[in-house]
Amino acid sequence: MNDIEELYNDNVLGMAVIGNGSITNKTLSRMIQNIIPNSFSCLGSGFDFYLIQHDNIDKVVGVKNLQEYFNVSPEDTIVFGNNYNDLKMLESTSHSFIMSNSPDDMKSMFNILDFSNNQNGVQKKILSYLENL
Repeated sequence: MNDIEELYNDNVLGMAVIGNGSITNKTLSRMIQNIIPNSFSCLGSGFDFYLIQHDNIDKVVGVKNLQEYFNVSPEDTIVFGNNYNDLKMLESTSHSFIMSNSPDDMKSMFNILDFSNNQNGVQKKILSYLENL
């Protein structure tokens, strides 16, 4: 792609940008947000990796579609995340968990798992939950 404008005239739903480590996550994310249309968002996904996607393409939209399809309320939904690209989804239910290796500022906002995503934290939490039913 030679020009970012090509993205908006195509059927592309999103793209990823990889930083070079010289700018903080939040700063680079804001810089990218300033050059893309308002109908798109840029969210850091960890490891200097940024997701640019249309606002109606989001994990929370997927969760809401699943809730509707299976007739499940937000109160009966558990979600897991580990970075800023998960924020909207994590805020969509009170049963939200983040990995132990998530950014520090997210740890004050959500329940923290005892394990990282590299230690099968999600699987361990699901198994623990099912054992206690």
